[in-house]
Amino acid sequence: MKKVAIYPLDYNIRELIYNVSMIKNFEINFYIKRDPFSNPGIKNIPSEKVTVDYKHAISNTDILLLNTGNPKIPLQEYLTLIYYAQKLNKKIVITDALLNEFSPEIKNLQSSCDIRFWGNHTVNPYDHAVNKLSLSHITVPTIAVFGVGTYCNKFQCELAIRNYFLQQKYKVLQYGSKEISTLFDFESMPSFIRNTSIPFYNRVIGFNKYIAQKINEENPDLIILGIDDSILPYSNEILNGLGEIPLVVASALNVDIAIINIYNQEHIMNEYISHLLSCGKYRLNSSNTYINISGTLADIQDDHRGLKYYHIDKPLCSLSELNDTFIESKVFTLDEPNSKSNLLDTVFNQLTNNIEIF
Repeated sequence: MKKVAIYPLDYNIRELIYNVSMIKNFEINFYIKRDPFSNPGIKNIPSEKVTVDYKHAISNTDILLLNTGNPKIPLQEYLTLIYYAQKLNKKIVITDALLNEFSPEIKNLQSSCDIRFWGNHTVNPYDHAVNKLSLSHITVPTIAVFGVGTYCNKFQCELAIRNYFLQQKYKVLQYGSKEISTLFDFESMPSFIRNTSIPFYNRVIGFNKYIAQKINEENPDLIILGIDDSILPYSNEILNGLGEIPLVVASALNVDIAIINIYNQEHIMNEYISHLLSCGKYRLNSSNTYINISGTLADIQDDHRGLKYYHIDKPLCSLSELNDTFIESKVFTLDEPNSKSNLLDTVFNQLTNNIEIF
């Protein structure tokens, strides 16, 4: 069991903390704060594991795990921890998200430090595929977790689904929306689907061949995919990549069940939910689509070029009023135990009772 110290302690790792019991082969011993006054906005963190003394945390663990911070942390703060870990011959793990912020500055350190970059760096199978003109037929039921933006509890949703089906003794093939998926004994989504220098067609065919190959190797009962990028633009100024990455995934295979994670707000229009359900059916290639209301509120910034986020732990709107519009319940929240159970049971019943899926 490898002992891990994580920096920084902020809201970006809330899902890891909430699901720490699911972590495999690692033990989180320390969460390192930037300063004594920083507040991560996360409940129920064991106080004995929270520290500002990075030297003590690194000295008493095997691995230093560095993740992105919010707001963005200067490179020099990361380098201070990296150099100290290097002096003690500790392993250093850096997520791809952080590497993307500071490459090549951090990558250049790899020759002098014991650094590993966490992410799925598989080469696009399109490059060596025998048949590049057709999609392989994927028959294993697939659940895909999407979102309308950042901090929509997508990874929390992925872990909840994983835990549920593992308890049902399903053999799960899973690819997560975050590089820290490695802590939970599954890989993140392959990085080539995010590489916009690769043509859209090549990424679709490549991801299809990638999943088909993994099915042949592992013979799973179920596929769970987590897609971090937004399914749609938020506005004309906040384009969210125009929803390209989710479209790559949805074009590569049939999505039997899509769960779209959305922001919390007091008034959610029925028309908005209907629009998302239609998006699930016609854009995301999903036979069945459900909505999860996250604990995150999003407010557009004054310059209209970004969002600022606020976090609570319950939905502000009435789920029953939203669901009254539909023949069956379509809107849930993982932040309420009964609603969480209803969502997971609904997904399970769809997979086991729907002839079109099996």
